[in-house]
Amino acid sequence: MFVNYGGGGDNPYSGSGVRWLLITIPLLAFIAISSALILFRMRINASAPNKFLICYLFFCSVVAFLNADIKHFAEVFRWVIPLILVIHFRLTVSLKFINFLYCFAIFAVVITYVPNVSEFGYLPGQTILNLHQGMWWRVSIWNYVTPPYSAAFSVIVFFANYFLNKGKSRYFFYLISLYFLMLSGSRTSYFIFIYCFIVAELFSKKGLVYNMKFIMIPMLGAGLLFILQVSADLIPFLGIKNEIFNSVVLRNAEAGGDATNLSSRLIIIVEQISMVLDKGAISILGLGSSIYASPNWTSNGGFMGQTTDSYLTHLLFRDGIAVIFLVFSFIALFKNAMQERNFFAFIVLNALLFYTIGYGAWLNMTSPVFLLYVGCLFKRKIINPSPN
Repeated sequence: MFVNYGGGGDNPYSGSGVRWLLITIPLLAFIAISSALILFRMRINASAPNKFLICYLFFCSVVAFLNADIKHFAEVFRWVIPLILVIHFRLTVSLKFINFLYCFAIFAVVITYVPNVSEFGYLPGQTILNLHQGMWWRVSIWNYVTPPYSAAFSVIVFFANYFLNKGKSRYFFYLISLYFLMLSGSRTSYFIFIYCFIVAELFSKKGLVYNMKFIMIPMLGAGLLFILQVSADLIPFLGIKNEIFNSVVLRNAEAGGDATNLSSRLIIIVEQISMVLDKGAISILGLGSSIYASPNWTSNGGFMGQTTDSYLTHLLFRDGIAVIFLVFSFIALFKNAMQERNFFAFIVLNALLFYTIGYGAWLNMTSPVFLLYVGCLFKRKIINPSPN
């Protein structure tokens, strides 16, 4: 499953097929075993993040029940319950496991790449997609998954080694993760890496504390990312005549190309707002699974991409007012990281926040990349990078 992530066969999100079972059965087993342990101990971690997540689950479940919306309930349940359990047990993944998976994925893409069949490769020029956008140079860790997933994987690998690896092997992972990140063409990941790296270099050696300076870091980053998105239409007027820059930023090799691709999330947001207005005041409770019903989504034969390509507004319009509990839970996780002086978790949370605002289609429990991010939220042994 990990090697063939995104590959041919039954869609793992369609609710059928072997691949769906291989994803769902372990997830349900984890929920069942962890829940049994909690019942046996008769105690659940009543931390602030979990309290807010439980409230979020309760309100979404009530609305889904009233609307007889099983799909909405299932989506929220399989996302929130595992997250509550991870927070309860403070589960983590080891650095060795992260690095092993990364090396394994790279080895797999090298030996499984098939010219003119694999959608993406590990060297520039091997991709067969998005050539009309001048993106012949993109690479991916997976043959059939768009490079932003590969870029997100590379970001967590880089920072895991930055904070947790004192050995010389960290330089290898710096190099290889930067290779797949730089050649991914993922604008959101570029922003996240640059912003988080600057924050880490400026503040990690001094240590993380709970004060206004660090509270402002995620707020400033979110604001910058939003400004970049809404100002997208101004970029073509700069007249920059660099093929790589234009293919990365404008998804067009020509300087005169429009910025439709750059501002596509804004187009998606407009469509989501239109759906909310059509439903009326009741939409304050959320659209539920009907948010997927627009004929303009590519999955329905349209041209706008997917609703999850604008993940923050997707959650807002799907779940309605219940999202406020999800926001409070996220804030509580930030507060915990600062109080525990866990700089690595602080960086991971910033990355997750920015991916939610930017490209967050992979932020679900069926994504191995998202699971790695979640598994880094409670790493206890925080090591500042060596200056040597």
